[in-house]
Amino acid sequence: MGGGGSGNQYELDFDGDKDIDIDDYFLLRNAAKVVDLTGDGKVDAADLERATKISDLLLLEIHQDEVRRANVTRDNTYHFTDSRSWETLDGKLEKINIGGAAFSGEIEDLSGGVTLVQGHLKSEVTEGQVVKLGDKIYNVFKGAAPDDVAHYKNGTKLIYTSSNNYETPDAKNVIGATLGSGEEAAAGNFIFSDYDDDQSLILDLGKVRQIEKIVSIHSKPGEDRPVTSLAIEISADGTLWHQVASHSVINSNEVSSFIGSEPARYVRVNYGGRGSRVSELEIYETSGAKVYDGIRESPINLADKTVVLDGKTYRMVEDAVTGILTLVDNQPLASANVAIQEIELEALRYGITYDDFTNTYFFNDGTETVKSNPYSGKVRLRGLSYDITVLNAETHEVRLDRDYLQVTTTNASVSLGDKTYTATGIFLPMGMRGRKATRHRAPCISTTGFLR
Repeated sequence: MGGGGSGNQYELDFDGDKDIDIDDYFLLRNAAKVVDLTGDGKVDAADLERATKISDLLLLEIHQDEVRRANVTRDNTYHFTDSRSWETLDGKLEKINIGGAAFSGEIEDLSGGVTLVQGHLKSEVTEGQVVKLGDKIYNVFKGAAPDDVAHYKNGTKLIYTSSNNYETPDAKNVIGATLGSGEEAAAGNFIFSDYDDDQSLILDLGKVRQIEKIVSIHSKPGEDRPVTSLAIEISADGTLWHQVASHSVINSNEVSSFIGSEPARYVRVNYGGRGSRVSELEIYETSGAKVYDGIRESPINLADKTVVLDGKTYRMVEDAVTGILTLVDNQPLASANVAIQEIELEALRYGITYDDFTNTYFFNDGTETVKSNPYSGKVRLRGLSYDITVLNAETHEVRLDRDYLQVTTTNASVSLGDKTYTATGIFLPMGMRGRKATRHRAPCISTTGFLR
């Protein structure tokens, strides 16, 4: 074949071999079939790359099941569209955000169809449910009840104790053992040395865990071998420690410390007192309680069931009958009890709180809570009356003084011969000129009796 006019005689030599032959014909024919696969208005190397990928895909032996599941690329992904945009989803089909609500995809085995299930419909109690606040939708997850990881069966070890007592209950008893001699050991208790001024235990959880709750079970003040205070420190490496809880007053046999969600492998518990009895230590991993808005996960503080959403605090409330979860505004009330001080009276320690709405003080010794009389300014503790003197009006710090000026009537029966007489009297303290006494004197008795 030859060219005409002024053109080069080799202008149709497409393969460059200086010979116009059948090979050039095939190149020309194939070029006529090429299309703009990338849609950029030109045919170039990008279109060749796209065509190569299409060719490779066509060579795949695609199982019909893969066609149904729309995963022909075999990369364990799915494409999701709302007819306006496309989104690539992981093959697990979890936490699909649609309008702020969380969905998960369930695949039908036979047809391969995908059904989207809203989180709260799967389990209204533990998996989560939808709550609408204003114009925004949230998924509330109560979380699962966590196990106590502070048990030797879960790999936890006791690696330090400040008291090395022999022939006594073993310190490993605080993590579920019953080692040592005597009834205390059989009961699973541990007792610190009577001479230990720095009572402490260190647990190794075996690995770093996200923990949020630590519980100590022990003897309280007023009982034999009490714990008088409690402080907890945690560490991820056993070198750097930081304190996460402190209880300067112990009013109960069980003290729970909610610490949020903290990473820790080592937990150190420092106990106040000497020769204290500790029955058990419990440590719980993070429950997973949270609120999800489709973008962010906000953890729920299990201590007070609160969560912060967009700078505002809400409280999770669970219906006792249906288990339905709701979020309510957690704005503080006009009156709130706030711990302000501790006092010791008659060998008992009291934690004092104040209610500014009713102008009432509350005294808690660990066994009961007693309210003061806001009108008389008095409180009766263990049968004894005290005057309340406010030392600081701003902090509500108080002092208690025994009120000895009290009139008490009494009836006593006496037998004379074959008759019984009743003596009625009034007990009055001597030397009383004011409301308060500085010394307790023996009372005089004024009685009137009629004998016949």
